[in-house]
Amino acid sequence: MALTTIAYTTTGYSSITVPADCDVTQPINVVCIGAGGGGGGPYQAAIPYGGTGAGGGGAWASTNLNVTTNQTLYLYIGTGGIGANSITQNGGNGGNTWLNTTNTAPISSSTGAFAQGGGGGLQLNQTGGTGGLAASSIGILRFNGGNGGTGTQYGGTGGGSAGGPNYNGTNGGSSNPNVAVSAGAGGGGTGGAPPQSFAIAGLNGSSGGLTLFGLAGGIGGIGNGNNASGGSGTSGGGGGGAGGQGTSGGNGGDGGPGIEFTYSQLNGVNTSGTIGSGGGGGGGGYNSSPIASGGNGGLAGGGGGSTADGPSVGGSGGNGAIIIIYSTKTPMQISNVTISNTSIT
Repeated sequence: MALTTIAYTTTGYSSITVPADCDVTQPINVVCIGAGGGGGGPYQAAIPYGGTGAGGGGAWASTNLNVTTNQTLYLYIGTGGIGANSITQNGGNGGNTWLNTTNTAPISSSTGAFAQGGGGGLQLNQTGGTGGLAASSIGILRFNGGNGGTGTQYGGTGGGSAGGPNYNGTNGGSSNPNVAVSAGAGGGGTGGAPPQSFAIAGLNGSSGGLTLFGLAGGIGGIGNGNNASGGSGTSGGGGGGAGGQGTSGGNGGDGGPGIEFTYSQLNGVNTSGTIGSGGGGGGGGYNSSPIASGGNGGLAGGGGGSTADGPSVGGSGGNGAIIIIYSTKTPMQISNVTISNTSIT
C-alpha cells in the first residue's frame, strides 16, 4: 500500500478537497502542530538587569480520520508569536492549529485534530512561556510543547521546542541563578536531551538541545570580545546562545526545522522536501551593541529571550503546520485475455 504525504504551512484559514488519488476506504492520518510563542523584551525593571523569558513550543496532535471522495476539509494554521521589541512587552502567544470536517475547531478526534500554540515569554517576571499543552489539544496522540527558559541574570534564555510524534518538546535553557551570566542559553531541541541550561563560564553561550537523531544542536557563541552569535540548529536541534560581555552584538541562533516527514506536495504545489517539529531559538548575549536578539524558533518552536540590554529583541516563534498522510488508490489492472482464431465460413 503506497502512502502519500502532503503538508500545509500557510497561516490562517483555508480549505482543501480530499485528493483525487486518496483511497477513501482507508482513514487518513492528520498531524497538527501549534505555533511557537515569542520571546519577551529586555528586563530592566530592577538591578541587576536580567534576560527575559523565552517562548514555549507548540503542542503536537494527530488523529485518524474517515473521509469521502471530494470531501472538503477545513484548516487553520497558527502564526508564531512575535518577539517583543520593547522593555515593556511580553512575547506574543503562538496560534493554535487545527483541521476539521466543519469550518470550526474540532471538539472530538473523530472529526479532526487540534494543537495548542505555545505561550509568549514574560518580560516583567522573566518567566518562560508555557509550551502548548496536550491536555488542551485534541487528537488520538497528543504531546506537550517545551517550556521557554526563565531568566534570572543578564543573558537571554532559550525557547522550547515543539512537541513531536512520540515525545514532548524539550524546555529551553534558563539563566544561571547563581552568577551574573552575560551569555545566552541554548534553545530546546527535539532529541529529548535538554540544552545546556546556562553558560558555565558566564561569557560563552551554551549549545542548543540535541536534534531528533541525537546530533548536537547549534553551538554557543564565544563572548568577551566581539560577541559571536549562537549557531543555528539543524534537524530540529535548538539554536545556540550568543556570547556575552563583548563590544558588539551577538544574537541567539535560530532553532532548526524538523525533518520527521518527507512530503511530495507543499501548500498545494507538487514539490518535495522535509518537515517536522522545530527547535527553540537561543538567547541573546548581554552587554552588546547595537542589539542582541534572541533566535527565532524553528517550525513551531519557541523564540529565544532577549537580554537585559535595550533595545534588544526577543526571537519570534515558528509558525504551525499540518501534515496529512493518506493511502493512494491502486490503479485498476486488466487481466490478460486470450482470443482464439476462428474460421468463419
